[in-house]
Amino acid sequence: MFTFSQIKSLIKDVIFTLLFMSLFLSCERNESDLFEPVEYEKFSGVLFSKTLRLEDVMDEVFRQFGIQSIESILRKQGIPENEIKSITVQIKLYIKLSSEYDVHGITYHTVNPKGEKVVASGVLYYPKSHNPKGVIEVVPWFKSKNDCGTVNYYMPEVIPGINGYVYIVPDQIGYGSTADLPIGYLQYENVAVVSADMRQAVEEFVYNHYHRKLDKKSILFGYSLGAGGALTLARYYQQYAERGVKVKNVFIGGELTILH
Repeated sequence: MFTFSQIKSLIKDVIFTLLFMSLFLSCERNESDLFEPVEYEKFSGVLFSKTLRLEDVMDEVFRQFGIQSIESILRKQGIPENEIKSITVQIKLYIKLSSEYDVHGITYHTVNPKGEKVVASGVLYYPKSHNPKGVIEVVPWFKSKNDCGTVNYYMPEVIPGINGYVYIVPDQIGYGSTADLPIGYLQYENVAVVSADMRQAVEEFVYNHYHRKLDKKSILFGYSLGAGGALTLARYYQQYAERGVKVKNVFIGGELTILH
C-alpha cells in the first residue's frame, strides 16, 4: 500500500517528466485543402466546448495534487539551487507563451471488448491558431470513473501537447459515456480500437468544424498502464494500414518503485 507521501512524490516525478517532454516535441505544420463536408461515420456529438491555456492546466493540476511550485518539483529531482531559478524562469515563460485552446468533449461510435457497439467519449484539444504542429494521441493511465477526461479535462497527460499540438484523449470503455459498463482498461486490443476510432471521429469533426484536415502522422503517449495501451495502438496502426495513420514517435514510461 502506498502512503500519501509516496503518491505525492510519484505525481511530482510525472509532472517533471511531462514538463520537460513538452520542450522537445516538434512537428511540421500542414496547410489545409479546399473544404468539402464529410459524412460522419464515427463522430456522434459534442458534450461540451471550453477554452483554456497551458497555464490553466498547470494551475489546476498543481492544486489537485498539492504541488506548491515548479521549484519544489525541480528540488525533488535533485537539481542544484543555483540552476533552479534560471530553469524556472524558462518554464514559466514557456507556459505564458503557450497557445490558447478549444477543448471539446465528444462522443463517437466504437465497440466494447465483447465487440458490441457502444457510444464512447473522449476529449479533443485543438489550438485556436487552427494551424497545429501535429497530432498527439494519449492512452491515459488508470483513473477512477469520476476522473476521466470528459469529467476532469485538466489532465497531467496533456501538459506536453498544449503548445500547438492537437491532443486526442479517449476516456476508454468503462469511463465517461460508458461508465455503466465494466472497465476494459487491460483489454489492450480493445483499447487500441477505441483509441483509433476516436482519432477517426476527431478527423471528421475537425474537418467539418474547423475546415482542416488532421495530420495523418501521430505521436503516441502513454504512462503507467497507458504505456501498454500506447504500444498496442502503435502495433494496431501497423497491422491496419487502411486506417491511414503513420506513427511518428512513441513516448511511454512508468514508475520504478522500491519498497523498503
